[in-house]
Amino acid sequence: MVIASAPIVLLAAGITIFLGVAGEAFFKRTGIPDIAFLMVLGVIIGPVLGIIQPEVVVEVVPYFAAIALIIMMFDGGLNMDIRHVAKTAHFSLLLALLSFVMSVIIVMLFAHYGLGWEWLDSILLGSMVGGSSSVIVFGLVRNFRQIINQDVLLGLCSDF
Repeated sequence: MVIASAPIVLLAAGITIFLGVAGEAFFKRTGIPDIAFLMVLGVIIGPVLGIIQPEVVVEVVPYFAAIALIIMMFDGGLNMDIRHVAKTAHFSLLLALLSFVMSVIIVMLFAHYGLGWEWLDSILLGSMVGGSSSVIVFGLVRNFRQIINQDVLLGLCSDF
């Protein structure tokens, strides 16, 4: 089974890399995760404008998704400071548990009262979508120090 011709695959790879870099620049300027930027851009160039046909993309997406996930996880592990992780592990665990429980509760309540689902179905949906993706977490943590330093500097400058 042939996925696509070589020029199409190379063009898709080039466009994906370009959009990834543009999404990273968008994140640095606005603080909105680049995943949201890429999702909105995908909706615009796919269903809205019809530039890219979904049938063609469906054949190639699993390969690009696996490669992108491998690269992001490798980059996240490469830039991780183990000593800092060990010092703050208890805070991270507490934050992860609280955010998961709150996400489950919010989705559960929306599904039950907003969509009229049964409680068991609502809890199941909340449990499925309650966790944060590692891709978003690594993207936020990567620039977290820079954001904190800017906020501290702005706070100090506003005192004078």
